Amino acid sequence: MMKLVIAKVFLACSLITCCVAFTPAFSPNIRVTGLCDTKSFALCQFRDPAIRYDLVGYASSKKGLNGEPIHKRISNDFQDGAADARVSPVVGAIASLPTKLARSGTLAKGLLLSSLSGAGLAFRQSWWCFPMSLALFPVYCLAVHGTHATTPSWWPMERLDGIAAQPSAALLIGGFLLSNLSYLISGLYLTGAISQRRRQGGEAKIGIGAGLSSQPLLGGLVLACGLVSLVYHTVQAIGPHHAVEALFYVDHGIAISSFFYFLAQCGLPSRKTLLIGTAGITLLAIPAGEAYAFLHSIWHFLSAGATVSWANDRVERRKQFIRSARRERKRQRRAGIYP
Repeated sequence: MMKLVIAKVFLACSLITCCVAFTPAFSPNIRVTGLCDTKSFALCQFRDPAIRYDLVGYASSKKGLNGEPIHKRISNDFQDGAADARVSPVVGAIASLPTKLARSGTLAKGLLLSSLSGAGLAFRQSWWCFPMSLALFPVYCLAVHGTHATTPSWWPMERLDGIAAQPSAALLIGGFLLSNLSYLISGLYLTGAISQRRRQGGEAKIGIGAGLSSQPLLGGLVLACGLVSLVYHTVQAIGPHHAVEALFYVDHGIAISSFFYFLAQCGLPSRKTLLIGTAGITLLAIPAGEAYAFLHSIWHFLSAGATVSWANDRVERRKQFIRSARRERKRQRRAGIYP
């Protein structure tokens, strides 16, 4: 037992002796005991607590391992960041506060500018769909005022009570509802689902609808208008009056939005398209009375035809632009301007 204790003591003494023998006289690890500033005196303590040196070297002239003055090495090590300076967390937080505030301000400014830019881009690209908010007007009236929405006096909704009382009411209402098929045909044509045949040079060539390649939403909106119109007029014929008044705003909201989308994508209509559309709106605005179903059916056909004509106006403008660009390129090639 005594031998084991003596062996442990001997081993511990050997380890301590080795550590002391192989520890260099200078260590770059510095513990700052005061405010360290190159313009003031600051005491830095090494691993050997018996030796204290000032930062600028007034208290020592000892040499390091490579013959360099220790005070110079201390100054260089401290300025190069080798010093293990311990700063209070509170002082560090206060010192970094301006930087954090500047970063937060920059981040907030960037988020604000990005939000404004995104909102402006969304408005420029989606302004045409704002009239669809008319569909929310019946909900607003019911939730806020507690009453059902009614149509304005300057644009009243026609009622089909007189038609429903006639002996041929089923035939009249059925034909009136079937007139919405014109929107289905126009929408399928504009989306390219219905092909068109053209003869060029004695050969029949099959083309696609005007809006398939670049603007399929043209046909999609026409199909949506036809579906909403069918539901609206069906409820108008057999449904309660307050439900018809609510669907009136839905029908007009999607119709106006579709008009603005065609205007944004196809530009101003041609004379032919303008003539078709004006004739349809005139029939729509006339107080029809008992002839409402007949005149409104004609409006369905004219408005559906106007959408196809308007989309073809866009295609014709594009063709004219391409032909004009080709002629200009040929002219430049003849003049030697274009390679």
